[in-house]
Amino acid sequence: MSKLFQILIFVYLSLCSKVIAQPANHFFSIFDNHSAVMLLISPDSGDIVRANQAASQFYGYPKAHFKKLNISDINMLSTEQVSQELKRADKEQLEFFIFRHQTSGGEVKTVEVYTNPIVIEGQSLLFSIIVDISNQRQLKEELWHYQSNLEQLVDKKVAEIDKTNRQYQLLQVFSIIFLLLIAGILLYLLQRKKQLEEMQYQLAQIVEQSPVSIVTTDLVGHITYINRKFLSESGYTAEDVIGKNPRVLKSGAMNENVYKDLWQTITKGQHWEGDFHNLRASGEIYWERAHVYPLRNKRGIITSYVAIKENITKRKEDEKELRLASTVFQTATEAVMITDANNYIVAVNDAYSEITGYREEEVIGKNPKILSSGHHDKEFYQTMFSELEKNGCWQGEVCNRKKSGEAYYEWLSITQIKDEEGKLEAHVALFSDITKRKKNDDEMYRQANFDALTGLVNRNLFMNLFSQMLELAHRDQRNVALFFIDLDGFKQVNDTLGHAFGDLLLQQVAKRLTESVRKSDTVARLGGDEFAVILSENDHITVIEYIANKIRQVLSTPFMLKGHEVKISACIGIALYPEQGNDVDELLTFADSAMYEAKATGRNKYVVYQDKRQ
Repeated sequence: MSKLFQILIFVYLSLCSKVIAQPANHFFSIFDNHSAVMLLISPDSGDIVRANQAASQFYGYPKAHFKKLNISDINMLSTEQVSQELKRADKEQLEFFIFRHQTSGGEVKTVEVYTNPIVIEGQSLLFSIIVDISNQRQLKEELWHYQSNLEQLVDKKVAEIDKTNRQYQLLQVFSIIFLLLIAGILLYLLQRKKQLEEMQYQLAQIVEQSPVSIVTTDLVGHITYINRKFLSESGYTAEDVIGKNPRVLKSGAMNENVYKDLWQTITKGQHWEGDFHNLRASGEIYWERAHVYPLRNKRGIITSYVAIKENITKRKEDEKELRLASTVFQTATEAVMITDANNYIVAVNDAYSEITGYREEEVIGKNPKILSSGHHDKEFYQTMFSELEKNGCWQGEVCNRKKSGEAYYEWLSITQIKDEEGKLEAHVALFSDITKRKKNDDEMYRQANFDALTGLVNRNLFMNLFSQMLELAHRDQRNVALFFIDLDGFKQVNDTLGHAFGDLLLQQVAKRLTESVRKSDTVARLGGDEFAVILSENDHITVIEYIANKIRQVLSTPFMLKGHEVKISACIGIALYPEQGNDVDELLTFADSAMYEAKATGRNKYVVYQDKRQ
């Protein structure tokens, strides 16, 4: 196709792309009646949307039939060939593509396809103009065939002219090629030598900078090479050890059988692994883990030996500490429990099993809550974990339950274990059974603070409690009433029926006194047949007198002592805080004085202290 025609095609395509601004009927009128083969194609599916009359004549299909066709129905190139053609056009910056189209009669034609996108009636389409170049292609092939024949004739003539010189020229060429080949081989060998030297240098650097000691020996065991790490570990210089046996490092603490086994193993061509207890040049002991290998040449013959050694002194020390820790862990009299970061048990010792009754396999993977007795409330554990999180440790008294169901008391210490970044790794809990000690402490406390016969507060605890109540009353600005009670007729019962009946009577009196007052009030036995009651509810005088009358009435009701009916009564002296005194001893004195006044005026009475000095 002439260059002029191609230019016209481009101009036409450009004009057609602008037709979209004109009415569609105007475009279709030009399209249908134009003499060039034209197609409108959907860019998404490849379906032919419309063909003009020239296309109908070119392909041999009726115009209406084109709507049933896809462009692939007439294009004879495969998808891959189409892709290659598109790449060629892009590479050569062509504005057209060369395809092979098939007509309805089966004839295949070579065509140039000029395509441009347009929009018609809101629809995006590809506007293609097809130009048949089959004849041009055949003409080009014939021209090329003629030119080829002409060139063959020229080449034949030139060959006849140069025949006499060709052998000499070939000889020169072969000589040059041979020389170039030799030069190339020499350059290759030099390059390989340089690469090998570089590789050897790099390997030497790796060995020298290795974090482990490396030693090589000859076949009789003399040291032939040592690296920098060996020197720093052993403290020797190269002059001290080169040519000598590695046993120069022996500490004398190793069994000789170790060295015999090493030599027998490597001389058989096998790898040996073991630990050495060595001696530095300074006389300091250190441990090494060694791997010793035989080195072979290409024929498989052993030519030397190499030892790769790692300092494991710290590891040995850690292992020793772990063994000691394990021994302490298992033999400790205190129970030890270790939990992970999620508070699941990972280890317990024998003492744990002895105290709780749980075997190790019964608790591994479980939460320590299995020991909970329910004695402590939720707030107790919240406080425990809050302090543990804040300080990293906690200790205190906890009441737990054994596997048997028996409750016991333990003194518990918990410590958090964290890694270098401060992340929680584990908890370590140590505890001892303090149940027996606590019972003893409780018994001692009870003996020191409670009356052994009646179980009431004794004089010692009474004085402490009364003092505390006065301090609270002073702070809260409220009153406190003190009753001093003495039994009438107790001595007669004790003398006639005996001390056993007297003790039984005192126990029943204590019971009636406790039932006559409120839980917030305190009842105490001060000694003999003397009792005291503290009212700390900020009571009005009428309430105080009511309680005094109630006590007087319940104590005057007959007592049954093993079949014996006994009648007694009580005299009560009352002192009030802060009206009549501010001091414990002062109030006790006033209440005692009021009690004796009640006895003087007749039995079974109560008297509120009045200061006669006023």
